[in-house]
Amino acid sequence: MVEVLGLPGSGKTTVVDAISRSPSVEVMSRYRSPSNVFPYAMEAFKLLPVLVPSLWQGRSWRERNKLIRLASSGSIVRQRARGTTARAFVFDQGPLFLLKQLSADAGPPDAIERRRRRLASAWARTLDLALVLDAPDDVLLERIRGRDKGHQLRGEPDGPARIALASERHCIERLLGELAVEGAVRVHRVDTSTSAVADTAAALLRGVRVVATT
Repeated sequence: MVEVLGLPGSGKTTVVDAISRSPSVEVMSRYRSPSNVFPYAMEAFKLLPVLVPSLWQGRSWRERNKLIRLASSGSIVRQRARGTTARAFVFDQGPLFLLKQLSADAGPPDAIERRRRRLASAWARTLDLALVLDAPDDVLLERIRGRDKGHQLRGEPDGPARIALASERHCIERLLGELAVEGAVRVHRVDTSTSAVADTAAALLRGVRVVATT
């Protein structure tokens, strides 16, 4: 199991699209599928002892939704695995993305944060590889401002935009540090300002082959 992480403008979507063409890879993106409704509903039911207290602890529905999506990730993978011959599952906005977002939202160690830590520990022992994409700030901002897809940094002045990118990097590194304590997730970093999409996709597929044979 592999997840692609990246800053805005790092080329994550482009890389995921490129590797999705490989028959050995099953890409899981955002989990938006009717077949995922049942595992989502089951995990929501199991999480009621966590979700109900969060109503008066100041947690938003968005945070509770992220926790349910995170908790249902394992069931969704097992469900998908029964119908595929792929050698690898590649997550786009998968468990690491959700863990990072929940970590950024975390305040005091309430029920949601405690459950997030338990799920982080479980995924640290489950994920095999994290592909982390990045590039210099100037490159990221040029890409964000030049593409058709909207982003909250697109209209930001340079100063606040660079602060936001630094904060995003900090969140990713903090999460990777947490995972390193809990498990043995391999991390492969790519500077997409010096690496073509095809080369990055090839590096990921090589990583999948290495993990599959060790």
